[in-house]
Amino acid sequence: MSPRLASIRNSALLLISSLVLGVACSKSAEEDISAPATDAPGEQALILPNEDSPQATGDEPAALPPGVPEGAMIKTDIEPGVRGGTIVIGIAGDPKTFNEPITDDAPSSAVASYLYDALYGFDNITQQNIPGLTESWEYNEEKREWTFHVRKNLKWSDGQPLTSDDFLFYTEIVRDPNVPSNTGPYLQTEGEPFEFSAPDPLTFVARIPTVDSFAFMSLGLLKAFPRHKYGKALEEGRFAEILGTDVDPDELVVSGPFKLKEFRSGERTVLEPNPHYHVYDTKGQRLPYVDELILLNVPDFEAMALRFQAGDLDIYDVSIQPQSLVPLQDGQEDGDYTVHSPGLALTNNHYWFNLKRGGSYDGEDGGRERWTPQSEGETPPADVLAKNYDPFVNPTKLAWFENEEFRKACSNATNREAMVRTILFGEGAPIYGFTVPSNVLWHNPDIARYKYDLDEARGRLDAIGFIDRDGDGIREDTDGNPIRFTLITNKENNVREKVGVLLKEDLTKVGLGVTLQLLDFNDIITRLHDTYDYEACLLGLASGVPPHPSMSRNIWLSSARMHTFNADQAYPNTPWEARIDELYLSLAQYFTYEEQKQITDQMEALWAEHQGVIHLFQPRLYVAASNKFGNMRPSVLRPHISHAVPELFIKPEYR
Repeated sequence: MSPRLASIRNSALLLISSLVLGVACSKSAEEDISAPATDAPGEQALILPNEDSPQATGDEPAALPPGVPEGAMIKTDIEPGVRGGTIVIGIAGDPKTFNEPITDDAPSSAVASYLYDALYGFDNITQQNIPGLTESWEYNEEKREWTFHVRKNLKWSDGQPLTSDDFLFYTEIVRDPNVPSNTGPYLQTEGEPFEFSAPDPLTFVARIPTVDSFAFMSLGLLKAFPRHKYGKALEEGRFAEILGTDVDPDELVVSGPFKLKEFRSGERTVLEPNPHYHVYDTKGQRLPYVDELILLNVPDFEAMALRFQAGDLDIYDVSIQPQSLVPLQDGQEDGDYTVHSPGLALTNNHYWFNLKRGGSYDGEDGGRERWTPQSEGETPPADVLAKNYDPFVNPTKLAWFENEEFRKACSNATNREAMVRTILFGEGAPIYGFTVPSNVLWHNPDIARYKYDLDEARGRLDAIGFIDRDGDGIREDTDGNPIRFTLITNKENNVREKVGVLLKEDLTKVGLGVTLQLLDFNDIITRLHDTYDYEACLLGLASGVPPHPSMSRNIWLSSARMHTFNADQAYPNTPWEARIDELYLSLAQYFTYEEQKQITDQMEALWAEHQGVIHLFQPRLYVAASNKFGNMRPSVLRPHISHAVPELFIKPEYR
């Protein structure tokens, strides 16, 4: 199994260009909220599959095939293939470096994912952590020390032994002040650094300053790096200067399924099998099967689609957009490829109202300064009011938006099924909560659902006094103010523009006046995170990999920057947000899947009950690949196909 990309793991949930339904609610989500019981320490259901949790595949059989060294990983969940052939994949640019600890761009990270394996692996199909360079691990009784057991007989691509000291060397690299690494800052808890040791060649130990189960996710960023090859460069302070794109391929020593064969700037990166890779099939054949993996520099997704249809690429590994789906499907027979759908994408499309309290005023330097309340009931001081103070949100409108019945009425008025049917051509499904159903381990199906029901929406608005008092078709509040607001979304996204149009029509049916405003994406980001100058917004999120709750800290917490409807709160503005904060922060104290799932289910229920965000739909994911490959296993997680490149083989009839 190829390792996860550090750039993907380091990002939690990313704003994307996508798009959309609602249902009736049950009892209040605040009821029956309690902490789970704590199990005894040891191997964890959350961390390492066992009899109490969903199982990952690919575990070793009882006996190794003849000739396979002790400690090797045996893939039992694939068809044994035949050797030979080439795989061609497109990546959106040249790698900037082959120095994995300092990679900070997508092409470099994509290449590095084939060159270096991680401390432990991840199975995109089961969405489970699995053994990798280490075959097992456990934590101690105080839950602050993780011990990883390195596989026996591991070797680097140059044939030298790979030991626990090489993991230790990696931690030294990413923490060195002369090395510009993005990984080092993750190896700490509350500002206190993790401690690492390698007491013997097959044991690697991580000591965590406090009890923090989320630390395990950070440990998943660790790779091994060959001290015997690059230790001197680190000692001399020149590590950041080595392993550039001009490196001699023989000087690049790696642990992953492939090693560097050739790099041509602006054209391609060519990889070949690592002769000492530690993964085998049940026949005792070392993976990968193919002779070459060619990563072509293809500048954008449209060009990638054209190159795939022309036969220049074997795999189209990005989500096919709705407007491109039919042409690609129509070309399957002539092109001898298949458009695959592994399921619904892990994207969450939604809209929300701006609940940001506070405002801006004229600063001393001529710019605008921000003022936000630091405690409940605090109002702007006189000196702030005197400096051209302007609320982020008109107070009258803020009062509407803060009313839960108003938000629930909007959810009831939103016809998500119609969006799926007309915009996605039926290729998607409504969603009602933050974690989508295709996140198989963490989705909670038992949440409040506000279905499309215009009568229920109108009844909610009537009940809070929002009535059309003058007969013009637009409701007014109890003070006679017409209920009108502006919904912003990004104009670069054709699908989202269409959703905005339908959403405006839906809300107009229940007497709400909506103006749709299309803005540049960068302008929207400025408004969301800097000026707070907007009333409602339609956007989407894509899940990180792996899709664990720890990856979503910047969404769940009220103080987080991407807590979209009210970001960067100095204190939780509502009791339900305070409760989610409490629950989320408690997650790190629990170590099994069952314990964490109980807590996240409560968080999901609160989030859906109070409708701070009105979730819409998730599209069906489509990718494409040549028919010549065996062991094709598309995944809803990124990378959708290339996660399994080491397992792919060319079928005999295509040779």
